[in-house]
Amino acid sequence: MDKNLFHHKTHVHVRTYEIDWQGIVHNAIYLHYFEVGRIEYLNQIGAKVDINTINFESKVVLVRNEVDYRNPARLGDAINVYSRVSAIKNTSFIFEGMLERDSTGEILAENVAV
Repeated sequence: MDKNLFHHKTHVHVRTYEIDWQGIVHNAIYLHYFEVGRIEYLNQIGAKVDINTINFESKVVLVRNEVDYRNPARLGDAINVYSRVSAIKNTSFIFEGMLERDSTGEILAENVAV
């Protein structure tokens, strides 16, 4: 993914309970980071994201969530979460995301969510 295509960025920090026995962020936590980015993105563009819109008005359902892991995140890392809508279709939209270690610019993971 090309970082220049992203116009939204938010930040997360790795917390103690997110690491596994190897001392790196557990693979499932990356999904949480991407979700934080998507919700922040929607809030920034003015989309109403709350329990009422999710359950009653919009019925947004995640049908695909793909992660390509590039490098491990570690305890204390500050991570930049990049998010964008890459396509809008008839009944779906596609989000792309990228995680970057703030201190080095190293890409940690990439995501496609439909």
